[in-house]
Amino acid sequence: AVAGAWATNVLLGGATNRAHVVPAALEGERLVSGTPHGDNVLPSLFGGLVLVSPLDPTRWRRLPIGGPVALAIVRPDITILTREARAMLPSKVALRDAARNAATLAMLVDAFRAGDLETVGRCIEDDRLVEPIRAKLVPSFGAIRRAAKEAGAFGCALTGSGPAMFAVCGNDVTARAVASAMHEVAGDGEVRSIVTHVDHKGARVTDLQRPGVVL
Repeated sequence: AVAGAWATNVLLGGATNRAHVVPAALEGERLVSGTPHGDNVLPSLFGGLVLVSPLDPTRWRRLPIGGPVALAIVRPDITILTREARAMLPSKVALRDAARNAATLAMLVDAFRAGDLETVGRCIEDDRLVEPIRAKLVPSFGAIRRAAKEAGAFGCALTGSGPAMFAVCGNDVTARAVASAMHEVAGDGEVRSIVTHVDHKGARVTDLQRPGVVL
């Protein structure tokens, strides 16, 4: 959704202000998943960490991150449709779980600001509303999380609806070891794993005629 919206904007000589592209990116998300959620498309568009209003996805804030974040990601050979993963979620939740998630989110935001990756790792594993339900879609979920933690990750969680899982690590060396450990237990088939970092630039066009030049 973001790639199509941003590429079209560039081809048509559109505005360089990324906020101008938000409605088109959200519409692309709506066509794919059924609703114009901004939790995926806005971080992809703007880069970094983005907080999005669930009531109005055109209301958002970019949040500061107080240091580099190394990430190990593994994608098991499983197909999960976002639309179906959202349909699994209950319409009502227990008050104690909602309160705990709200507190955890506040702690997570401040931990990112402070660069406290140990707390970030604990927080991403403390979801009480969504991940316990969606984790059932990934048979190797428990094995991947255990492998990541044993290899040195601060925490490991599903990437939204999955099937990919990500682990927060302190540096590239640890991230490579974690990615390898996660890959080994991720199951059969075409398993993919990568080591990467938080991208702070967001969507951009690379000129293939001049590698490294971005618009």
